[in-house]
Amino acid sequence: MKHSVRFLVDGKYKNAEKARLNMVVTYGGNRVLFSTGINVPTRRWNAKTMVLKSGNNVQEAREAHDVNTRLARMKNGIEAILLKWEKKGSIPRPENLRNDYYALRN
Repeated sequence: MKHSVRFLVDGKYKNAEKARLNMVVTYGGNRVLFSTGINVPTRRWNAKTMVLKSGNNVQEAREAHDVNTRLARMKNGIEAILLKWEKKGSIPRPENLRNDYYALRN
């Protein structure tokens, strides 16, 4: 199933020093928004590659690694759920995707 998983800065906070990241999943004509619970320094967020850039010190580099690892796990979880539904031969409704994702996280 064709899909995309993107991480976007919440539009309300684009000009703030730190902003919340949302995960946007599009598939089969559906668009589902998830809050990641992650706030990132907007000056270090790369919107094109959807990763947090390492900063000028070890602490910022460690933060970037931790955030990017969490985002990769979120994306992999969504892709695994979509693959499961594809193997069943169906497209999940947005609430099914949301429920499966939150069950995976717990």
